[in-house]
Amino acid sequence: MKQKAQLKISKKEVNKQVELLAKGTQFVKLKNSCIRGIGIGLFSKSDINLYKNKYENALRNGKSTIKFVPASGAASRMFKHLYNIKSPSKSVKLINHFFDEITHFPFYKELEKKLNADKLILSNLIKNKKYQIIANKILSSNGLDYGNVPKGMVKFHRYENKSRTAFEEHLIEGLNYCKNNKNEVNIHFTISDEHSNLIKKHVLKAKQKIEKEFGVTFSISYSKQDPLTNTVAVDLVNKPLKDENGNLIFRPGGHGSLLNNLNNLDADLIFIKNIDNVSAERYNEKNNTYKKAVAGKLIELQDNVFYILKRLNENRINSQLLHCVKLFLEVKFRHAFPENFDSLKPAQRVAYFINQLNRPIRVCGMVKNEGEPGGGPFVVENKHGKSLQIVESSQVDLNDRSQAKIWNSSTHFNPVDIVCGIKNYKGEKFDLTQFVDPSTVFISKKSNNGSDLKALEWPGLWNGSMSEWLTTFIEVPAVTFNPVKTVNDLLREEHQAA
Repeated sequence: MKQKAQLKISKKEVNKQVELLAKGTQFVKLKNSCIRGIGIGLFSKSDINLYKNKYENALRNGKSTIKFVPASGAASRMFKHLYNIKSPSKSVKLINHFFDEITHFPFYKELEKKLNADKLILSNLIKNKKYQIIANKILSSNGLDYGNVPKGMVKFHRYENKSRTAFEEHLIEGLNYCKNNKNEVNIHFTISDEHSNLIKKHVLKAKQKIEKEFGVTFSISYSKQDPLTNTVAVDLVNKPLKDENGNLIFRPGGHGSLLNNLNNLDADLIFIKNIDNVSAERYNEKNNTYKKAVAGKLIELQDNVFYILKRLNENRINSQLLHCVKLFLEVKFRHAFPENFDSLKPAQRVAYFINQLNRPIRVCGMVKNEGEPGGGPFVVENKHGKSLQIVESSQVDLNDRSQAKIWNSSTHFNPVDIVCGIKNYKGEKFDLTQFVDPSTVFISKKSNNGSDLKALEWPGLWNGSMSEWLTTFIEVPAVTFNPVKTVNDLLREEHQAA
């Protein structure tokens, strides 16, 4: 990071961060996991059509949407095992699987052409197990350059007469469920400074091609992680570390830093989905149907919340309304009320309801846990009571047997498939920074030039950063989640065109 940016982080803020690092990770307290029908809602066939239609009607009536895609990850992580060919002990299965199935990767034809230009035959190299030559051509700048580009620019899917990168697939997805009544599609990518120009050039070319093919208009915007969200690094006794020039060392503050990026967007509904979570085109219809249904569910919740808030703020209240509002919070959001709630006066109950309901709302898709990493759906207890939260394993004290038991009982996880409502009943944007649980920071151990250090990560974007939101979980099918953590994941059925 540039020193100029470092200097903007005040001494007071640095001291605050050092205190958090010294305090260590504060584990959340799990009360129970959410399962199908208890904490995780289910769509019936009629529900899917009902909510899908509700969302499509809202679009026709002018509801605005943005697709928010964190896309700063580098492709090099996907190809980690190709970097280990010379010492493959830990990656031998991945390496062998990669080369056994190499013809099924969407970049195979392009790789073949690159090698042919050097008078090399890919099939012969495979036969003679000249894997290092192939890996170099995939990773280096005189080949596919996948060791130096962002993940979103790797070819993910190959079709009969074309192939698409992850960026291109997100544009296609966007036009399928985010197209507004003006035939426009709004998509926002968070990107790294390193790859900014490369990404913008690539997306512009894809945008122009897809606009011409489908007759739509894309509005593409970008943002980068604010350097002011970086956090100071400390040694193992919590002393701030400095570089050779005597400047404090700062590190990225994790995906929770993107809360500022999200907070700067303006739309009625925001879809959040990671750059590597896209499927081949043949799965789009089912995926898009569920995206629309989840959005329709959010609109229904918003309509109910907004109606209640208008009634409460207009003093159009009676005992029956207060009883219904209490049930609404309990049933829809599994809200737990304080023990003294029933003894509160009507005016105090109204104030309590307004405080609890006047918040951003999110509906989070949950898929059955089949071994993928990700945050799980739990009821969590904190100083405010109990609430639905997405929790990562790093937030749980797994050395505590009772907490480990609850964690291991979880049946679902969140694939970062979230629809957000960030406006209040008056149509005004919430300040999302006001709904964060600051105690959910995470401290991790890293290394710098061979020395151990402690790094601070802000509350995760869909974890502690949304802790104070109104939250509902809904089950979605596993086919809607298709992450690509290693390049071998592209061999999964969901990433094959046929």
